[in-house]
Amino acid sequence: MRLSAVILIIACIMLVVLLFAKALVLHDAHHRRVQQSLTAVPSTVILGSIDRRSVVAKHISLINQTKDDIAVLSVNSSCECLRAEPGTFNVSPGDRMDLSLIFDVTHEQSYIGGLQMNVEGITGGGHSAFRVQVQAELNLP
Repeated sequence: MRLSAVILIIACIMLVVLLFAKALVLHDAHHRRVQQSLTAVPSTVILGSIDRRSVVAKHISLINQTKDDIAVLSVNSSCECLRAEPGTFNVSPGDRMDLSLIFDVTHEQSYIGGLQMNVEGITGGGHSAFRVQVQAELNLP
């Protein structure tokens, strides 16, 4: 095989690899946009200093800025002491809804100090609809 034919084959292979990589990047960017379909306001909730005997509730707004209905089938928390209500809901295009975040450590008497937790809404397709970070500082009563 001539050197020019080898160079042409290598150039074609490189072009195919580059086009495939670009397609993967575009697909990943689209997938990330779809995943965060609800905007959480605020996206970080700071509960501040909390007595361990307290139950604290904060509210956030979830805004659907897409053209599709968003059905959240579950809301997961990284800590058992933090739950969201309602746990399942639908948000129509252009609508907003309030979500309550309830922080209850009355059953956890052993921990003192800072906590950083995450709350995530999951759609029927298993995608993340929103994420919220929650911070708290637990103190002795």
